[in-house]
Amino acid sequence: MSQADWRCKTQAAIRGLPARAHHADAARWYRRVFGSFGRASTGSGRSHLGVPANSHGGTMNRTPAVPVGLLVAWLWLLPASAAVAGTDAATSLRPLADGARSTLAERIEPLAARLPFLCTVRRSEGAPMREYLLRQQSLAIEALLAAATTPAETERVRRLLGELQRDGFARGANARLADSAPGGATGLRLAASLGELPAALHERMQPGCGASSYRGLLGRTDQPLGRLARVDYQRLTEIEPADPWHWLVLAWLAGTQGEPALQRSLAAAQSTATPEAQRVQVFAWQQMAWLHRQQGRGSDAQVAAEEAMRLAEAAVRQAGTDAAQPAAQQALRDIGQTASTLSIVLEDSGQTAAAFAVLADVMPVQRQLAERQPGDLPAQYALIDTLGRLDVLQRALGAATGNTPSYSDQALALYAQLQERTPYDPILGRSGWPGMFAMAVGVAGLLTLLLGWVLLWRYRRRVAELMASVTGRKASALPTVGAAAQPSLATLVPSASAAAATLATRAAASARRWAAVVHVVAGLAFGLAAAWLQLRADGSEASLNRMAVMSWTWAWPTVLALGLLWDGDRRRRRWVLAAYFSVLLLICTRIALGETPPLQMFGVSVPAFFQGMVFWAMSLSYSPFLLLFLNRAVRSIGPALLAMMLVAVVGATLAMLAASTPRGMSAVVHALSAVHLPAQWMLAAVLLAGMLASAPLAWWVARRLRAAYAAKWLTDQSLMIDTLWLFQAVLLSFSLTQSIGPTGWMGLGVFVLHKAITLAGMWPAARAARARAPLRLLLLRVFNRHDAQGKAVSRRADAERLFDLLGSRWRYAGPIHMIGAPDLASSTIDPDEFLDFLAGRLCERFILEPAAVPERLAALDERCDFDARWRVTELFCGDDTWRAAVLALMARSDLVAMDLRDFGPDNQGCVFELQALLDLVPAQRVALLVDKSTRLDFLETTINACLGRVPATSPNVQVPARMTQVNIDGGEQAAVDQLLRMATPAIGAGATVA
Repeated sequence: MSQADWRCKTQAAIRGLPARAHHADAARWYRRVFGSFGRASTGSGRSHLGVPANSHGGTMNRTPAVPVGLLVAWLWLLPASAAVAGTDAATSLRPLADGARSTLAERIEPLAARLPFLCTVRRSEGAPMREYLLRQQSLAIEALLAAATTPAETERVRRLLGELQRDGFARGANARLADSAPGGATGLRLAASLGELPAALHERMQPGCGASSYRGLLGRTDQPLGRLARVDYQRLTEIEPADPWHWLVLAWLAGTQGEPALQRSLAAAQSTATPEAQRVQVFAWQQMAWLHRQQGRGSDAQVAAEEAMRLAEAAVRQAGTDAAQPAAQQALRDIGQTASTLSIVLEDSGQTAAAFAVLADVMPVQRQLAERQPGDLPAQYALIDTLGRLDVLQRALGAATGNTPSYSDQALALYAQLQERTPYDPILGRSGWPGMFAMAVGVAGLLTLLLGWVLLWRYRRRVAELMASVTGRKASALPTVGAAAQPSLATLVPSASAAAATLATRAAASARRWAAVVHVVAGLAFGLAAAWLQLRADGSEASLNRMAVMSWTWAWPTVLALGLLWDGDRRRRRWVLAAYFSVLLLICTRIALGETPPLQMFGVSVPAFFQGMVFWAMSLSYSPFLLLFLNRAVRSIGPALLAMMLVAVVGATLAMLAASTPRGMSAVVHALSAVHLPAQWMLAAVLLAGMLASAPLAWWVARRLRAAYAAKWLTDQSLMIDTLWLFQAVLLSFSLTQSIGPTGWMGLGVFVLHKAITLAGMWPAARAARARAPLRLLLLRVFNRHDAQGKAVSRRADAERLFDLLGSRWRYAGPIHMIGAPDLASSTIDPDEFLDFLAGRLCERFILEPAAVPERLAALDERCDFDARWRVTELFCGDDTWRAAVLALMARSDLVAMDLRDFGPDNQGCVFELQALLDLVPAQRVALLVDKSTRLDFLETTINACLGRVPATSPNVQVPARMTQVNIDGGEQAAVDQLLRMATPAIGAGATVA
């Protein structure tokens, strides 16, 4: 049972939500490469849109109330308009029915482009089955058309026919036929023809051609499709025991145990003197021959095959040989099938010459039928089968072909002619494309994870290499602060007064809370709109239970978005999870208190209380995909890299589709021959060519993302949150397309609604943030860490955790400045830096000359983003320039936080920074972050030594200076809280110094 079918069934259980299923039709070659694709539908959905920027740094100039209103109206009216259009189009059901019939027929008798040549051999056993199925499916579609007597029924039939045309399967159609249209024995037979019977007989109808394309689909009672076929026909034989077809089909389904059913079929057919009953006798004896052959009873198989041949010859004598007459044409077809059965039985018993003679006698008749009706695929395939078998038998007999084309050459030529009728049809039909592209998305996510790890590792290595670089000379020893270029004292005046700083910190806390409210409202709006669209598309009533459980499920990414908003704050994240699941439990309780019946799933009765949870779990079963590119290890580049990988993998997939067409296959073979590569390289060559061809487009997409980020249309946080909701909107759209076809892609509009609400909600906070002076934080840290034994250690995880928490809170008050280093390189990398790294231009971002420091500082972007947050600014410096950059950043900062975990005598760069802080920055504006790994005795000694060297111009000369030490052993959360509390008094005290 597929996850999507679980979701649909659970949805149906909650007060009658309709259930649906979807599957893909894949041919042998494609399945061998990619496997069998199941339904690509999902229970959830996600989008991405750029946000217009203004001259003040990237937010909208006015609240988009009008666009939001128009969008809501559109979401309300579009499903209704689709339904009205469907009601008015009752007269257009016939084209839909013809399309559905074609889709079903193509699954039974596929085009030559989708049927490998070897699969045309020995298809004769399944010929009667395929004929019976095609006839029953045509009758089933006519029964659905006959049920369209009212506008409501017309709309229902339109939906069912649309699903059959698009997917080749519709659970609703099966249930409709079995229950009411027409119901009874006829309805059960017609319903089985649309899914249960073809799924059960697939391996016999398409022997040796790969896995069933019905795999993963569910029947009427949530069992794998095909499980009910034998039960259905057992019931039909009980209801209508005189119908010989029921017994014959039951024998087909029973396999080697079907002899009793064959005897009953023969008895029923012999008691009815009709041409159809005579045909059933022929088919029954054919099946008897196959059955005895499988049981190893060769002589009995020959007797049965000869009896079938005798009856078939009698039918030809009775109907005549004029292929223009339908009865004669049918008799000629039947004798060809019977001759194929007899020849195989004779060949098994060693009578090769007799087998050859039998086929040689019927081959002219089959050729006549094929030439008379070139569009009749069964006749063409039957002739190809006979020609291929004749070639095998001729070779076994050692007979020469002379100058005439061999039988195999004739078969291949005929097969090539069939392929040329559809030269650009790929092996995989359109019903399988959603599954194929869903697989492409999964591969892109996996590549994003793997490449993300590798690229970030290489990025950190490259940053470390460039940091150690010098401008053409050997790195010198650390100079004193006095020897370094110092900023003027005037620049040390903080950017904000004490009153302004107090206002800024309060406004930052308020903006952060408001951002959470906005994201909750936007998420709930997304959930409500998604639930409404899905119910409208399914034609279901929007009851309170349905709206509650579906809306709450669709709104799940709100929890993830709040987790990103409160990055590093584990306590708040736990509270959000607890609140979300508490509401889910309340919804489940309400469902349980209603009249929802238990749900049968895999033979287990699911109580009403747990059905909402099952629906939630099935709808979010695709959420782990998000971990591939939004996990902590790669999320800084995940969205951008995923966009590039999606383009590349989709390009490879399209190349695979193109190469699977007859013309494409020929072109690839010729190309491989030209470069002297073996055919085994075909798959790799096609995939590589597709990815290389799409590489320019992937790079263009990445550059557009970089441009949007530079223009402040996107931020690091909004890019990740937008990716969450884009994924959700895509899943919603896939779900909608199952009900209303391509119109279902309007589900992407729900993302636009979410984005509009987010922009409108954050606009007041962003406007207020731009109106106040930002509080600048300089974050310094120990780069080279060693333990007590002097062994180098990595504390990257600790540094990232502190940075995440500090960034999620401080950035609502002002920007954070840092010196770039490998420890936080993978956390702070932005699209600009990422693309420069991929292009090999990362060195251009490094300051390698001290004279370039002022220019880089002047170019720093300290504008507020549209989400009321400031950005993190890194200065990448070489070994010659980092000191000047640190001094300049100290002069620009309102508060300096220095992470001294693992600080010791080896960290002379930190000693330089401590001296600079005491020389240039009021001590009240400095916080030293320490923990048990900090050598506090050495730190105290270093500070005292630095105080003894401060110049007369230092702000710490007249007043005893004491830098605040913040112990992180109590947790990063408490340390960040203390830093925020320090901001206002530190600035107030510092302001009096200047």
